[in-house]
Amino acid sequence: MKDNAVEEIIKLKKAPGKTLFVFGSADLSAAILKHGLFDELDLAVAPVILGRGKPLFKEGPDRLKLKLLEARPLKSGGVILRYEPRPKDATDR
Repeated sequence: MKDNAVEEIIKLKKAPGKTLFVFGSADLSAAILKHGLFDELDLAVAPVILGRGKPLFKEGPDRLKLKLLEARPLKSGGVILRYEPRPKDATDR
């Protein structure tokens, strides 16, 4: 998938099969967000402040509204947040 990841992801999404995951790649995630290819975003929030690091979301759409589908607390104090991207014309509900 090194040459054109977006084209490959479009092909994979059209094919029958299992769920696709992106884990730990800000650049790939930014490209997928830019092209509206995420069906769902699962974000893990850990109860630690590092003080610096890479941004969670790099360059992408100006604004992307998300609908919270689930918030699942973990024994560690972290939380898994599951979101669905909403169309640009979606109203707040």
